Amino acid sequence: MSRVSLSRRLQAVLEAVENIDPQAARVHRMKPATRLRFDVWQAECTRVMAEHGDPAAAFAAYLAGELETPDPPKDVAEALRLRPAPVLREGMSVHECAEIYEQLKEGK
Repeated sequence: MSRVSLSRRLQAVLEAVENIDPQAARVHRMKPATRLRFDVWQAECTRVMAEHGDPAAAFAAYLAGELETPDPPKDVAEALRLRPAPVLREGMSVHECAEIYEQLKEGK
């Protein structure tokens, strides 16, 4: 099999991954130094979550304001195209919450 043929097949696989899991494709494309910072950040998040036991307990701790996960390094956040999470506050109307949902759904 020629090198050109292998290159085309690899490109087709990467395009398929992009369609199936864009976040995984972004991680794959990271420069080595950024990938290292991503791995360290991911390990720290995993450690923080594990301190609370199962995922349900970690989520309950998060809702109670007792769980704080580390922020990703700036270059990792940019590579993953992360945005700050929207905040729903007590007293927000259903309409305000729906607007936030619609913006998220549309990728804004």
